[in-house]
Amino acid sequence: MASSVDYKRKIALVIGINYYPDDYSLKYCTNDATDLAFTLQNIGFKISLGLDCDLIKFQNKIDTFIDTIEPDDLVLFYFAGHGKQNDDENYLLPSVYDYSGRKHDYMVNNGINVQHIMNKIKEKKCRTTIYLFDCFRSKIGAGSSNSKQGLSSVNAPAETFIVFACAPGTILLDETKNNNNGCFIENLLKHIATSDKDIEELMMNVAGDVNRQTKGIQIPYQRSSLTGKVYLKKNNNQESNETSLLSKPPVHRNLELERLIMRNQDEPSVLYNSMKLTDADMEIVAYYLLKDNTTLTELNLCWNQVGDRGAKYLSKGLQNNKTLTTLNLLNNQIGDKGAQYLGEALQKNKTLTKLELHENQIGDEGAQYLGEALQNNTTLTKLDLSYNRIRAEGAKNLGKALKLTTLNLTFNQIGDEGAKYLGEVLKNHTTLTTLILSSNQIEAQGAKHLGEGLQNNTKLTSLNLSSNHIEAQGTKNLGEALQNNTTLTQLDLSSNQIGDQGAKDLGEALQDNTTLTTLNLDKNQIGDQGAKDLGEALKNNTKLAQLDLAYNEIGEQGAKDLGEALKNNRTLTSVNLDDNPVGLKWQEYLRELTRNRSLSIDLSDNSIDSEKYYVIS
Repeated sequence: MASSVDYKRKIALVIGINYYPDDYSLKYCTNDATDLAFTLQNIGFKISLGLDCDLIKFQNKIDTFIDTIEPDDLVLFYFAGHGKQNDDENYLLPSVYDYSGRKHDYMVNNGINVQHIMNKIKEKKCRTTIYLFDCFRSKIGAGSSNSKQGLSSVNAPAETFIVFACAPGTILLDETKNNNNGCFIENLLKHIATSDKDIEELMMNVAGDVNRQTKGIQIPYQRSSLTGKVYLKKNNNQESNETSLLSKPPVHRNLELERLIMRNQDEPSVLYNSMKLTDADMEIVAYYLLKDNTTLTELNLCWNQVGDRGAKYLSKGLQNNKTLTTLNLLNNQIGDKGAQYLGEALQKNKTLTKLELHENQIGDEGAQYLGEALQNNTTLTKLDLSYNRIRAEGAKNLGKALKLTTLNLTFNQIGDEGAKYLGEVLKNHTTLTTLILSSNQIEAQGAKHLGEGLQNNTKLTSLNLSSNHIEAQGTKNLGEALQNNTTLTQLDLSSNQIGDQGAKDLGEALQDNTTLTTLNLDKNQIGDQGAKDLGEALKNNTKLAQLDLAYNEIGEQGAKDLGEALKNNRTLTSVNLDDNPVGLKWQEYLRELTRNRSLSIDLSDNSIDSEKYYVIS
């Protein structure tokens, strides 16, 4: 009895083409190729997948694949699409192949010669080669009297196994019984992972199933020169007893997701948002897309149904991944436990730079896990934890993340106590450049703590405190910090009820500050007096470029005072006075003010006819 053959590697080139011109397009070839590739990968094959390849792409796929073949490899080649014989030569037809009235030379020059492929692979002296030709899908005219239907029979070179989805010289229609696959692949997928059947016995079983299903219309045909038994999958008791996470293919199946992963295997960026993916689906993502991928850099899984168990699978995949830089899990439900799993990944992963966990039901416990993990991580720079449940203790632990450049905690509940912890961090932190604390119940005392941190900080460039409750006193504390800080360029204090007094304090700070370029004060109950005080500051400030005062209470007098200041200020390029009761008299004044200079003033929703005036010098 012939002995079985062992291989150093198992590799496969799988091509499926649906897209052909006019009436020659097919329906199921790309599905057949994708599903076969996925199944082969499941049993240890390294896959190269090509879908709807034109001539150049098809040839490049072949050449690249053949270059990787080594002497001890098991090599498998599969093609689903149109195939044709001409002068007893077999051709695989690429996408966009033109069938209309073409002569013999056209097929020779624009088809893929099967014998050439076999000769090139033979030169590589691999251990065993398997060819699966699933390509007799319809009758195609070739413009030559020597052209026959289907493919012609092919002799098998040494250690080669060749399978035709139907007998040479015959055709099959592009039909399906399961609305997913052609008859040949539908039955092959049932048998291909069977470990106790060698390839010849396995294909005999497939042929029998196809014959019965089509009532004798389609009978697969094979040629073999194998001298030993070839198993696509062999029994491995050690592997079957392995219980560690991602040690073997998932039992759970999601056909749509599996096909997407196979088709995206060489893509640097993959988007699987709003697909209702579950925890079980994350095992598929982690096993097939993350674990051993060498091209993926960005993975978007937002708006799904991923919980802590799904995060556990992703964590395991991340620990092995060496290329992913961005992971987006926005609007899932990973919770504190899921954050713990991701924290474990961050302690080992050395490539991830951006992690988005917006709205994931993460509280202080989850923040603690992430903060502790980031003490040992030196690559993650951007962390989004907005719209979670993080309070002061969570903010304290996140402050330990020493290498972050951007931290987004919008719509949490860190309060003054959390602001105190972060203020302490700012005194010595050397990497954080952007801190977003919008909607965090921070009041004047919290603003004071942050201000104290800013006085010594030499790195932060952007601070967002919008929609808190810092009011005039908190603004005064921040203003004092601005007089000494030399790095902050953007400050957002919108919706903080700072009033005229807060505007005055900021105005005094602006007279001495030399770095702030953008200041947002919209929705702050600032009236004419506040506008006047800001105007006084603008007469001397030479750095501020954008000032937002929308949705305040600035009237005609305040607009006039601001205008007087703008006559002398030549650095401000944008002023937003949207939805302020400035009155009609401001219209002519505005025209004069913007003439011959690079200044825009937004007066939409005010008591004038025109919305904006731009004069660009």
